[in-house]
Amino acid sequence: MSGVSDLLRTVEYTGVVPEFKLEEEPKPPVDVDALYQRLIHAYSAVYGRSAKTVDREIQSYMKRGLSREEAIKRMARREGFLKRA
Repeated sequence: MSGVSDLLRTVEYTGVVPEFKLEEEPKPPVDVDALYQRLIHAYSAVYGRSAKTVDREIQSYMKRGLSREEAIKRMARREGFLKRA
């Protein structure tokens, strides 16, 4: 615990709070094709909708400027398949 105490003394003495960098682990790449298949399965099982509905929704996102991959990821996040970054 002396490391923390030393840090606090230094901050108190100098008035300067050091900046700490948080190193994040690189995220594994997302398999967009697998997400697409999960979306189709979820829409069919839960909502009674088919791949056509998933594709229509992807197109809707793409009209707003998203790529197909981004649209699939956004839908997957909304459905709870991906955690928010």
